[in-house]
Amino acid sequence: MDTLEDNDIALGICRKVWGAAAAQDHELYWVIATHGGYLSVARLDGEPVGASLGLLAHRGTELVSHFTGVTPGFAGAGVGFALKQHQRAWAQTQGLETITWTFDPLVRRNAWFNLVRLGASVRRHVVNYYGALNDAINGMDDTDRFEVAWPVGVALEPSVVTAVDDDVVVEIPADIEAMRTADPVLAQQWRRDLRAIVDEPLRNGWHLVGMTADYRYVLRPPTKESP
Repeated sequence: MDTLEDNDIALGICRKVWGAAAAQDHELYWVIATHGGYLSVARLDGEPVGASLGLLAHRGTELVSHFTGVTPGFAGAGVGFALKQHQRAWAQTQGLETITWTFDPLVRRNAWFNLVRLGASVRRHVVNYYGALNDAINGMDDTDRFEVAWPVGVALEPSVVTAVDDDVVVEIPADIEAMRTADPVLAQQWRRDLRAIVDEPLRNGWHLVGMTADYRYVLRPPTKESP
């Protein structure tokens, strides 16, 4: 992707996903795309249905994927998976080692996609990473995030995990986005509860090793080997 038209299309898709106030920095995104960064548009029968933006970090060894979005109506159609695979193939041609990005640990479908389908691993948990966004997805909720790492050029075998012995199994809601609209107080309580369970252990050597088949996180003590 190397045209201003595609740059504008990508930003338009971002606004369709996160709301009208999202992705207003046309010039910034274009500078990223034309100075070593990654910007792509996915099309289905000629129609733009997804986009992804990433920038280089850590002295050019890592691609930070800032957003990957799929337009409403095409979620679950494989567009996001195709975008991430294209992103990974591009990163490999550039000699990069890792792709990283963040996601809301309460959004179950994204957790499953990132950890199980793609095989990314959680690096850390960050409290209120972006501050208040007040967009169409996050509302006024705190933006706690998992940062994940996805190695480039390494064979991955994505799979579910099974909790054993001293592992801690962590529940998350089926649809936190709907809950934010229907019961924002309850949604905020989920945020506080998850933060209380995962934040300190992850800062003290525990590993979030993946998800079970019934969509629960598995926290493993540092004395055990990760899968």
